[in-house]
Amino acid sequence: MPRPQRPPRERRGAPVDDITWAWLLDGERPSDDFDLFMLDGQGDAPNSQLRKLWDGIGEAVTATYANLRPGRRPRVWWRLQAPEMRKRPGGRGLPVSDLLAYVPAFEYGMPSRWLLDDSHWTDSGRKQPAAYVRFDPAHPPTFEAQATYLKRLKLLLPGEERRLKAADFDPESIDPFRYGYDPGPSVTISSQPGS
Repeated sequence: MPRPQRPPRERRGAPVDDITWAWLLDGERPSDDFDLFMLDGQGDAPNSQLRKLWDGIGEAVTATYANLRPGRRPRVWWRLQAPEMRKRPGGRGLPVSDLLAYVPAFEYGMPSRWLLDDSHWTDSGRKQPAAYVRFDPAHPPTFEAQATYLKRLKLLLPGEERRLKAADFDPESIDPFRYGYDPGPSVTISSQPGS
């Protein structure tokens, strides 16, 4: 089981409790943790507490996550730090926000809400828009791998690329019935580095 790399002292930032640290590394958010619920819910606002926290320890979280899952980044990194969304090389289907009045939603740099059938039109008797493309489960939308994205934008950490395998660069297909597209670290992290 790999041990989380200890970030240099100057990159550790303000200490956080173990539950918040684990959540930042894509762990589960306890349903009874109101403070973490608020941190998550207000995270994208310009002056949010999550942005302030990330400014202090985001590098340490990213380094720890990259040590555990080279070529990938945690959910909060994608929310607050990713410079652009991932490229889509293929597949059939459209995000709900492309044709309907929905706010675009993303997970790990990919749209997370998809039009899965034409019921929006058939149930109301309206005509399908010309731009409508039926979701095809046999050929779901695919996006560049996180490793491809990070390499293309020169965002891999020193030594990270050496640890990647050819399969880490395979495009990822959308599974619209699963929330989130990254299972998070493969080990349990009970405490942050240096604690």
